[in-house]
Amino acid sequence: SLKSCTPSSTHFYKNYSTKTPYQYIVDELKGAPVKRHDCQDIQLWSIVRHGTRYPSKEAIHIITEGATDLQRRIKESAANSKLCPENLKDLLDWKPARLELNKSKDLHPEGEKELILIG
Repeated sequence: SLKSCTPSSTHFYKNYSTKTPYQYIVDELKGAPVKRHDCQDIQLWSIVRHGTRYPSKEAIHIITEGATDLQRRIKESAANSKLCPENLKDLLDWKPARLELNKSKDLHPEGEKELILIG
């Protein structure tokens, strides 16, 4: 029988978040920009972010309650899991970041760095 297993590489996970800090992926963006010989650059548009912030109160609740509930359910069904043992261990060992409700939506230190580097 074929054993199904989730890849242990997490290289691609960080690219799927809408809140991935620029510094986490900047090294993957290196390389020459695409140049077309039949086009000429005439204008540049820029969208500037407000900087990485702490999650909202609702997101903090989802992270601390919802994700830990999901972790509990994974633990309860671990015997029937098709995950690789090391991935299962990582999920069961995971602890949510300590997030304080009074900092919700405040600028994160990473966001401060981003704004300084923009300027």
